[in-house]
Amino acid sequence: MKVGFLACVLAVVAPACDGFMVSSRIPHVARRVRNRQATREKELDPLVRLLDGSETLRQAVAFPVAFVSATNWLSECVYVATKLRVFDALCYGPMTVAEIASAVDADPSALGRLLRALGGQGPIPGVVIEVFENPFPLPAPPIPFPPFLRPSAPKAPEEGARRYALTPLGALLREDAVGSLRPWTIFSGEELGRAWGGLYTAVKTGRPSFSATQRGAGAADQLEFFDYMSAVQSL
Repeated sequence: MKVGFLACVLAVVAPACDGFMVSSRIPHVARRVRNRQATREKELDPLVRLLDGSETLRQAVAFPVAFVSATNWLSECVYVATKLRVFDALCYGPMTVAEIASAVDADPSALGRLLRALGGQGPIPGVVIEVFENPFPLPAPPIPFPPFLRPSAPKAPEEGARRYALTPLGALLREDAVGSLRPWTIFSGEELGRAWGGLYTAVKTGRPSFSATQRGAGAADQLEFFDYMSAVQSL
């Protein structure tokens, strides 16, 4: 009876002692054991496992995540066009890129690329829209033409010859628009843009990171955001 009891005790204690002895002699083995135990205790969320295992699901959610994380460039484009008064120049009707560039004193090539960016991106509607002389394609001929008589597709206009018009969104960015959003857009692009640039530091430290040094003030003149806004009379 005593022999049977001792055998049971050894059967329970021996594996633990063996593991302790091995772990004490070989530290990396102990780390592996602890890592496996931690992995078993802390499993991934089911949603995470589902996303990791489904390429179709990853592709479906990748675009909105990537788009939202990069919208700072789009807001900067709207701010620059507003600051240049592009929307004020377009309030009398469509204009070519070259005409807009002359009206706002900007480089035609760079302005053309800016206007293309403002024509709408993904789910975001455009503040301007490109217009064409004949927006409707030519109807298909009733009978086949020989290759040398077939009408060729119209060529894309040169950058300076592209024509743009306002959309209802862009019309709100004019200076003299009823309920104009021009002041807010410029404020967002300049002061709020600087303030949001310190968000990472604020979250890490728990302290506001905005200061007037972003506009050249000395260390002794640093102000918190609302004190700074009260001091800037130009806004």
